[in-house]
Amino acid sequence: MTWVEVLDDDELDDDDMTAADAGGTTLLLARVAGTVYAYLDACPHQGTSLTEDGDLEDDLIVCGGHGWEFDAVTGRCQDPDDQCLTPVPVRVTAGGRIAVEPPEA
Repeated sequence: MTWVEVLDDDELDDDDMTAADAGGTTLLLARVAGTVYAYLDACPHQGTSLTEDGDLEDDLIVCGGHGWEFDAVTGRCQDPDDQCLTPVPVRVTAGGRIAVEPPEA
C-alpha cells in the first residue's frame, strides 16, 4: 500500500471533520482530542455520505440520513452496536500533512 497525502494538518481543527479524496476514494477525516482518525465516508446503513449530510457532535459522528451515531475514535455505532465505520490507516507526516493508506479498489 502507498500513503497518500490528502490535507494540510492545520486545515483540520480539533472536534471537526471533513471529506478528503484519496485517489478516487472519499474519506472522512475527524480530529478528536488532537488525534486524527480516518474512515470511508459512507454510513454502513445506506451508504450516506457522513461529511455531506452528517455532523461531529461530542465526539460522535452523526449520520444525517437516519441519525445513526458513531464513536469518532473507534468507528463503532452506538445503536445498533453491531455496525462500524470502515477505518483507514492515517498519520500526520513530518511535513505537516495528513496522509492515509486508502483501501485498494
